[in-house]
Amino acid sequence: MEGLRILIALTTTSAITNGKTGSERAAIGLATELAARGHEINIVNLLCRGIDWEEGYDILHCINAGGTKGPYINAIRTAHLLGIPAVTSTIFWPVELQFNEMDTLYGWTQQQHDESRAAFNDYYKQCAMFFAESDMLLPNAVGEYEEVMKCIAKFPALRTRINPEQIPWRVISNAVDYEGEVAPVIRSEGLLPKELESKLKERFVLCVGRIEARKNQHRLVDAMSLIWQDDPDLQLVLVGRGQPEMISALGQRWAGLNVLVHGEAANERVLQLMKRCVVYAQPSLLETPGLALMEAASIGVPIVSGNQATEKEYFGEHAYYANPLDSSSIATALRSALAEQDSAKTQARIEHILNNYTYPMAVDALEEAYQLAMKEVN
Repeated sequence: MEGLRILIALTTTSAITNGKTGSERAAIGLATELAARGHEINIVNLLCRGIDWEEGYDILHCINAGGTKGPYINAIRTAHLLGIPAVTSTIFWPVELQFNEMDTLYGWTQQQHDESRAAFNDYYKQCAMFFAESDMLLPNAVGEYEEVMKCIAKFPALRTRINPEQIPWRVISNAVDYEGEVAPVIRSEGLLPKELESKLKERFVLCVGRIEARKNQHRLVDAMSLIWQDDPDLQLVLVGRGQPEMISALGQRWAGLNVLVHGEAANERVLQLMKRCVVYAQPSLLETPGLALMEAASIGVPIVSGNQATEKEYFGEHAYYANPLDSSSIATALRSALAEQDSAKTQARIEHILNNYTYPMAVDALEEAYQLAMKEVN
């Protein structure tokens, strides 16, 4: 494919060049592979600066990060005025489970409940408007596309301008940077700081992600309490920045338990911990799926996942699934993962990721999507 001038746009409060969340890391991963193929890439955080449209872009690629959606809509409308096609990585899933969990776990007052409900409803509306403006949608799974269509359908007024079923779409799967990030850690000694080594036990279950209601660490701890009845020396290691409401709600409950809470960590350290753990557990209320689950699978570690979003579409038979709302279900999945001794399963898990979810494969599909979008607009 002939080299293109591609503008990748996000709205995020995080640092794109040192991204900790999936959308920022995906943007860098896709941009790196696209640049290696001869495309010229410019990544812009729309919350920090505007777009220099005089650069003469061939395509606008919006990646739905955590920030407000209005800047995306403005960018897409400007692109259309200039005859530039706009494609969107939707990165979307309904947040009802998360809303209900936060309501209960954090003990919201009626006012907090109502304000949060209004904020979530506004989130749906912003997403629907943003997606409806796009020339092509790029969900990371078929299940995600179906949820995007349901989101747009919540707002019938949009149909006065567009028929959402007529918006072209292509699945662009999430990917792991195996050669650039995972493989070097596998080959290395995997040394960790002495202070951390002194706190780690020989056997531990690892969970990485912001400590919050959505990531469901509270039920993971409850599930581990069932495991500890028979295996008290098995440690749980939580890596991530704690949401203040979560720490306030659960800090005392976790005191004295066989739990090590580590702050936010660079990806290299996370991968080193993954290589050492006996099971990687991410029984979140939803994962679409998280890059951490994919990275752990690419190392071969048995993974425990929730089952509420696109996890099964990605991992198939190569994960142990649990109902994230049921601690006993999580404990059952953990026991199955801990009992795994078949090296063939380890190798099959690694090959599943390497044969389906690498950046070269994702960008193969992305280049085809760009060509289709350009053909549609021109």
